[in-house]
Amino acid sequence: MLDIIAVAAVMLHSFGRMGCFFAGCCYGLLTDGSLYLEFTNKLSQAPLNEHLHPTQLYSVTLLLSIMVILLMFKRHKRFSGQLFLIYIILYAIGRSVIEIFRGDEERGYIIQDLLTNSQFISILLIAVVICYYTRLSKSTKADL
Repeated sequence: MLDIIAVAAVMLHSFGRMGCFFAGCCYGLLTDGSLYLEFTNKLSQAPLNEHLHPTQLYSVTLLLSIMVILLMFKRHKRFSGQLFLIYIILYAIGRSVIEIFRGDEERGYIIQDLLTNSQFISILLIAVVICYYTRLSKSTKADL
C-alpha cells in the first residue's frame, strides 16, 4: 500500500509546494543569478521587490522528477515498500540541497548557519531508510 501512497503523495506534495510559491512562503535567499523570483504582492510572506532563489519551484521540480523516477522503478519493483523508500530517500537528499538556498530563517537551525532542522531530519531519515531498504532487499533475495 505504501508504494501506491508514494506515487500519489509525491503528486500532492508538489501541489502543496505550488501553494508555497503562491503564498510567498518558503522563499529563497537573495541571488544575483539569472534565475530568480521577485515578489511584489503585499500579502506575500517573502521580501518584496528582491531577486530571490525560486526555492518553491526547485521543490516542485524535485518532486516531479521523483515522480518520474518512481514510475520508472514501478515496472521493476523488487519488494513491497520499495517505491515508498525511494521517495523518502530522494526527497530527503533533494530537500537537504534546496535548504542551502532557502532564505526564510524561521525554519530554524540545529547548528547556526550550517545545519537546518530540515537537513538534520533528512540525515536521520536517510540513515533509517537505507537500513530498511537494505533489510527488505536482502530478505526478498532470500525468499527467491
